[in-house]
Amino acid sequence: MCSSDLGGGSASDDWSKPLARNERTEQELFGNNSSEGINFETYDDIPVEATGSDVPPPIEDFEGLNLTAVMKGNIELAKYTKPTPVQKHSIPIILAKRDLMSCAQTGSGKTAAFLVPILNRIFEEGPTATPPHDGGFGRSRKLYPLALVLAPTRELASQIFEEARKFSYRSRVRACVVYGGAPTGEQLRELEKGCHVLVATPGRLVDFMERGKISLEHCKFLCLDEADRMLDMGFEPQIRKILGHIPPQRQTLFFTATWPKEVRALAVEFLKSPVHVQVGSSSSPPSWSRPSSWMGLPRMLIAVRLLLYLIAWAMTGAPSRLSCRSSVEMLHVSCRKTSTTSWPMARSVRPLEPKWSDVSMRPGSPRTGGACLRSVSACAGRC
Repeated sequence: MCSSDLGGGSASDDWSKPLARNERTEQELFGNNSSEGINFETYDDIPVEATGSDVPPPIEDFEGLNLTAVMKGNIELAKYTKPTPVQKHSIPIILAKRDLMSCAQTGSGKTAAFLVPILNRIFEEGPTATPPHDGGFGRSRKLYPLALVLAPTRELASQIFEEARKFSYRSRVRACVVYGGAPTGEQLRELEKGCHVLVATPGRLVDFMERGKISLEHCKFLCLDEADRMLDMGFEPQIRKILGHIPPQRQTLFFTATWPKEVRALAVEFLKSPVHVQVGSSSSPPSWSRPSSWMGLPRMLIAVRLLLYLIAWAMTGAPSRLSCRSSVEMLHVSCRKTSTTSWPMARSVRPLEPKWSDVSMRPGSPRTGGACLRSVSACAGRC
């Protein structure tokens, strides 16, 4: 087995130096950026609290970071002019090789907050030693990614993958993505080209690990993005299995929009002397999980949004009764409150109660997603 099994390149190469430009790839990755780029100056009044031992100080701009030429060039191409609050605090912590628990709302710039420091450290450190020969050739060859990012849905995994492609442009690092609800053949063919940074949903990753296609024994960086949502969707068994295959010397990062006790318990178990960064208030869950954020919307729009959410949920194959039931109950609450003429004094509309006994909760059951969608459709009809 050669070093290409780790994604390509040689340990003798200087991974911190940028490769030649590719105008076509550059246009594909950065061509849609607006001329003004990303500017979060209006976010400076958001309170941020960082707690832990020997917490690295936050940064004020990207220029002050000791980044490689590859990363500096990609940040400039992405037109990132000023770091967001979560980036100001998280990036120096990750660069300092500390475990991190970061709580910030969706859309706050969390993806760059972990991709920039992880990729920059890979650029600096280069590939690991060549893994032992496992006797595999061609499609039987096993891949050994250096970094793993777990995401709850294929949509989020795809977004993270596209950002990873941007920040790894002109480097020897190759990013790949695997998720459920898509043919495995094409994903395996992409993996065979090499993979240093793997973005994955838990279910599909466990599948490829059990097939012997991916090994995490050389993984040095683990990031759980939207950890709270993954636990809500019932992925804790898969997450624990994945964590059990990664060396304990890894650096572990939790990024979450809320801080429920399940996430806290998992963090206490698997993180070592972490720094906790809280951006804004921890008492407010993200908008996608709060019924109150749906109040005042047209009832049909509420139904459509829930249908889209449950379709994505069904495609991940998550065996979670809570996700399905709580989403339909969210529609009940929204229907009651948006069906009144003068909230809160007017009477409510009685929603149609779904029959939960009709929903098979066995992992991988083909009836699970369909039953959820039928329940939402029935409730939407009564709204």
